[in-house]
Amino acid sequence: MKKFLFIFLFFFLLFPFNAFALTDTAKSTVVMDIDSGRILYQKNMNEKRLIASITKIMTT
Repeated sequence: MKKFLFIFLFFFLLFPFNAFALTDTAKSTVVMDIDSGRILYQKNMNEKRLIASITKIMTT
């Protein structure tokens, strides 16, 4: 077990990665601060889209 832990830690020290890297592949995105209501990030915020939940209900 100690050998596995050593190899695991050694691997991540040699090849560090950013665990908080986010990729935005959505067509529209809005990230908002709940307390202040300030928009922190937006992508195509004003583009009109279908509501996914209603689309799923109508499909069934």
